[in-house]
Order: sequence, then C-alpha cells, then structure tokens
Amino acid sequence: MRLRMKGMFGIIIIVAILLISSALYFKVIPRVEAQITTVFHEASNNVINVNTKVDNAGTIELNDIAVSILVTSGNQTYIDENFTQYKLSAGSEKEFKTFFYGDHYKIYMITITVAFTGDDSRYRKEFTYTAQDYMNIQYDETIKEWKL
Repeated sequence: MRLRMKGMFGIIIIVAILLISSALYFKVIPRVEAQITTVFHEASNNVINVNTKVDNAGTIELNDIAVSILVTSGNQTYIDENFTQYKLSAGSEKEFKTFFYGDHYKIYMITITVAFTGDDSRYRKEFTYTAQDYMNIQYDETIKEWKL
C-alpha cells in the first residue's frame, strides 16, 4: 500500500512539473513567435486562391504587420498584393486572401514576405515556394525568438 502511494505521489509531482512548464512556455516566458501558413488552392473555373495566415503564437504583441503576396509564372505576374498596418495581440491571427484566374497546368512561383515589429525589434522574412501539379498545398513557416 505504501509503495502504491509513493508511486502515485511521484506521478502527481511529474504532472505538476509538466503543467507548470507548459504554463511558463505559453504564458510567462516572453517570446516573439509568428506562425505563417500559406495555402495554394486550385478551385473550379480556373480560379486559384493563395491565402496567407499569420498567427501570433508568442506572448508579445506584433505591430506594424506587413504581408506581401507575389505569384508569378515566367514573366507574368498574377498577384502582387501588399497588406500593411495590422496588429496582432498574443493568441490572435489574421488571414490575407487573394485569388487569380490561371491555368491549372502552369508552374507558379509564390513569394510571401512577412514583416512586423515585436518588442521593439523588427523582423522580416521572405518565403518562396513552387506550386506545380497540385490542387491543394499548404506551406508552414515560423519566425521565433526568445526574449529572456
């Protein structure tokens, strides 16, 4: 009986440590963390959607968010959209939606540029993808920095 109680007490201690660690990570330790998700979706009637979502997964507010979506094929530009002056508090997200009419059999270059200010530091990252022979594809990226 005593061994069983000691084992149960050990499990409770481990669970408490895990809960405290996750609470520190998600709520207390300051960090800038932006998760960027871009979806390329070929719909019917030659409509192609390119949507980018920025999710503030960190604990610090993101300011002056600017997102640029550029889609090209060869020398032709299909999308060149810029979204600016957005703010995301911790735990919030914003989706930027674009579309164009294109050929489902072409190869498209997608360039996503995300810039923002977090905790008085400026972040800027560019992601380039090739969309070819896909009906639907999702790209996931993260910009992360600990602020200890």
